[in-house]
Amino acid sequence: MYIGCSRTAGVPYAHGFFAHRHAGAGYARYMGMLFYGATEEPIRIDDRALAHLKVAIATKLRRQESFTLSWRHPEGEPRGRSTIWLHPSIPVRFVFDEPETPRLNARWIQELMMEASSSGGICLVDEVEDGPIAGDLE
Repeated sequence: MYIGCSRTAGVPYAHGFFAHRHAGAGYARYMGMLFYGATEEPIRIDDRALAHLKVAIATKLRRQESFTLSWRHPEGEPRGRSTIWLHPSIPVRFVFDEPETPRLNARWIQELMMEASSSGGICLVDEVEDGPIAGDLE
């Protein structure tokens, strides 16, 4: 599934489908930000999704591997999708609303890594809920 995207006060934010599915199910909704390159406009992503995405992105970039990250434009905006090219020489910064690191789901990270290695690049896939939960993998 592509990352969904919409705008709040002129700032795009991306979120996985799970953000809606877990609302009220013990998961607070915190929105983090992904800053890429010299752009000042962040991509807003649910904190839990961003924590998992951070592990996948950092692993790929540490290996000097480039890949894409894509998301569909939300309803209310012009139809289409956006893609950024992630490359080790381009700065990336992750900013989280929640001060505590969430427990990470190893199976979800594996899914994101497989997406990143595909020809289509990385897309935020739904969290695999029945997977083993790893402790702090950061």
